[in-house]
Amino acid sequence: MKRKLLLITVTIATLCSFFALSASAEGEGEPVSVPIPQPDSTVYTYNGEEQVYNLPESEYYDIVGNKKTDAGEYTVSVNLKDTESSVWSDGSITTKEYSFVIAKAVCSPDKITFEDKTVVCDSMVHSIYALFPKGIEAEYTGNGQVDPGVYTVTVKFKSDNYEPIPDRTATLTVNRAALREDSENPDNSGVLLWKSEDSGFAPDFKISVDASDTDASGLYSGDNIFFVKSYRLSVLKGETLAEIDTTVRIQLPIPEYLLKVPFKLVSASGDSLTELEYARFNKHIVYETDELCEVAFVYSEVSLTPVIVTLSIVIGVLLIAFFALAFFTHRNTRLMSFSPVLFGVAVSSDELTVLIILSIIALLLLVLDILALIRFLKPVIQARRESRSAKIANEDDGDKGADTLSGDENAIEGTHSFAKDGEE
Repeated sequence: MKRKLLLITVTIATLCSFFALSASAEGEGEPVSVPIPQPDSTVYTYNGEEQVYNLPESEYYDIVGNKKTDAGEYTVSVNLKDTESSVWSDGSITTKEYSFVIAKAVCSPDKITFEDKTVVCDSMVHSIYALFPKGIEAEYTGNGQVDPGVYTVTVKFKSDNYEPIPDRTATLTVNRAALREDSENPDNSGVLLWKSEDSGFAPDFKISVDASDTDASGLYSGDNIFFVKSYRLSVLKGETLAEIDTTVRIQLPIPEYLLKVPFKLVSASGDSLTELEYARFNKHIVYETDELCEVAFVYSEVSLTPVIVTLSIVIGVLLIAFFALAFFTHRNTRLMSFSPVLFGVAVSSDELTVLIILSIIALLLLVLDILALIRFLKPVIQARRESRSAKIANEDDGDKGADTLSGDENAIEGTHSFAKDGEE
C-alpha cells in the first residue's frame, strides 16, 4: 500500500514539474510589451531658442526629430530598437509618429527700432538700419544717400518665424556741412559759411552774400583807414531770413589789391570798428563769429614823414661829404650819371622809393670819393715816411763823426804825455 502511495506521489510530482517547465519555456519566447508614449500637449511658439517635444525616454525605443527652433509643423518619430524582442502595447511594431507644431510669434512694435537720423554731408554714404529680433530679414529702400537732402527710408520685414510685420519708415536728413555762395560774381567765389559744431545746415538753407567794393577810397573817422571791400552775409531758409544759433566759421576771398599789403578785418557798427581775428589760407581768410554782421577788409596808411625826413638828411650829408672830399683832393668832380635816378622816379609809386634810390646813389658817390681820397693821400704819406727815414739816417751819420773826433783827441793827448815822460 505504501509503495502504491509513493509511486502515485512521485508520478504526480513529475507531471507537475513537466508542466511547470513547459509553461516556463513557453513564457521565455514571447516579446516584451512596450507602452506607447503619450503625445505632448504643450503649445509651442517660436522664441528664437531650440525647443523640445516632450516624450518619456525608454530603453526600448529611440526618439527622432523632437528638437526644433524655427516655426513650423514637424513630425516626431519613435522607433522600437528591437522589434523581435519587443512590441508596442497594442501589439504593433511600426513607428509611432507625433505632430510637433511651433507656431509663429507675433513681433510687437516696441521690439523693432527704426528711427529718424540726421547726419552732415561728408562725401560718405549714409543709411538708416533697423534693430529687430532674431529670425527676421529686412529689405530697405531709400538708403545710401550722399548729397544733402531729406529722404524717406522704408524697411520691409520678412520672416517664417513671425506673423506678418508691417513696413516701417524713417526720415534720413543729410545736412549741409557748409553753405557755399553760388553767385556768378567772381569776387564772391570762395565764400563759405559752416557751423563749428557737427550739426551742419538744413538742406533747404542757402547763403546770401552782399559784397561792396569801395576801391580803397575814403577816410574813416579821421584816421588813415581805407575800406577796400565789405561783405554782408545772411542765411536764408527758403526765402526767409534764418537765425544762426551757434558759432560759425566764415571764409572770404582776399581782395586782389590787398594780397601783398598788410590789412585788417573789421566789423562795423555805427561809427565804431571792431577788429576781428582771422587765419589766412592762401588767398582766403577764415574767421569765427556768433553773429552775422557786415565785415570789411581795411588797411591803414602809415605816415612816412619821419622816414622821408631822415633819408633827406642822410642824402644831404652824403652829398656835402662828397663835394667836400672832391674839393679837398683838388680834383674834378665828375658825378655819376643820374639816369638810374630818373628811372627810379619813373617806376616808383611813392616818394619813399625815390629817396631810397637817391640814398644809394649818394652813398656810392661817397664811397668813390673816399677811394679817391685814399689814392690822393697815399703819395703824401709815402713822402712823409721817406723824409722821416732820411732825417733819421742823417742823425745817425752825425753821431758817428763825433765819435771819430773824440778818438783823435785822445790819441794826441797820449802822444803829449809820452813826450813829457821822456824829457824827464
